[in-house]
Amino acid sequence: MVKHGLWAVVFLCVLAWPAHALDALNHYDVLRGGKKIGDHEIRFSRTGQTLRVVSETRMKVKFLFITAYRYHYRSEEIWHGGVLESVSTEVNDNGERTSTRIEADGGDYVAIDADGSSRRIERAFVTTNHWNVGVVAANTLYNTITGRLNEVAITGTNVAQSPEAFALQVRGDLDIDTRYDVLGNWLGMTFTHDDGSEIEFRCTDCRNTLEIPS
Repeated sequence: MVKHGLWAVVFLCVLAWPAHALDALNHYDVLRGGKKIGDHEIRFSRTGQTLRVVSETRMKVKFLFITAYRYHYRSEEIWHGGVLESVSTEVNDNGERTSTRIEADGGDYVAIDADGSSRRIERAFVTTNHWNVGVVAANTLYNTITGRLNEVAITGTNVAQSPEAFALQVRGDLDIDTRYDVLGNWLGMTFTHDDGSEIEFRCTDCRNTLEIPS
């Protein structure tokens, strides 16, 4: 009986084993006006030349002990041999659900909207998932929430004269202040929400970024 019970436990553990083993994790607190309202995680899984990156944000705003607002964002990037193969994103913005997806296709990309319609993207871009330090050289960002391209100008300076980190000012279709260290780890960002409040993604353990395999 003990032996059978042990195998039952092992079997259940195998069923619960994640489909993609986690190799690295970056974590950030999400703050609104200086008060924590959620968490952001970036999870990295690598198998050979394939890198899977899942970015996930969960936020909850309370008013008089009642949850007045919930937000859940999940975006998955698949890279293979140094090339972005696909990005799939789902958003639940206080009950309003949206999704976007792009797929590599013959050297370009095809953007697939929630209604099934598609558009070709024939320009180089970096996604707005922030973890990829390649954004420092980008003029065009693929907005994973809207599924559209955003034109931006990006300038940078050292953070408080620190040789170990630098800040980027992203201006144009997006308005974000974001930070990286010299190893390419994303340290967080700040921006102004539509309601006028300041939102900050603040690093708590974020220096574990995996390189894109070539």
